[in-house]
Amino acid sequence: MTLSDYYLIGSIVKTHGNHGELVLKFDNNLFFGTKKELVFIEINGELIPFFIHEYIQRTSTTAIVKFDYIDDLVKAGEFVDCSIYFPKKDLALSTQNTEENQIIGFDVIDKHFGEVGKINDVVNIKNNPLLVILRQEKEILFPFNEKFIEEVDNVKKLVKVDMPEGLIDLYL
Repeated sequence: MTLSDYYLIGSIVKTHGNHGELVLKFDNNLFFGTKKELVFIEINGELIPFFIHEYIQRTSTTAIVKFDYIDDLVKAGEFVDCSIYFPKKDLALSTQNTEENQIIGFDVIDKHFGEVGKINDVVNIKNNPLLVILRQEKEILFPFNEKFIEEVDNVKKLVKVDMPEGLIDLYL
């Protein structure tokens, strides 16, 4: 694969703690909704794969990440200011779907409830975007948050979620 097969998603801005954790700052929402298994770090012009051992979303634009085999502060410090890339083929949102509003019309399926409805709108509230899901002419507001989104399938136009218990009942 060449560099054109990857998206620049952000960079490593600093170390965190003494056990090799790093703070990633995202430049966009492209990493949102993806399986957090590995990323590619640019080192001396080459993209090197790093497997993610632990991933904690801190804010809408930052996360704390622990990579396999980076176990101390000194080793982690070598990666500060490096760019982070992710393969285009693995993104939940394709090149045409870089904006949250591109999932309007997708069906929403909840892990426990089943079919919820269609995404009618995305309300961009700072640090807390909401999906407006239309079900039987009623609107359900749902946090567009990685914590609840299990999968975004662009081919099937489907968003799989795990909604908090009772949330749907509040709207029906």
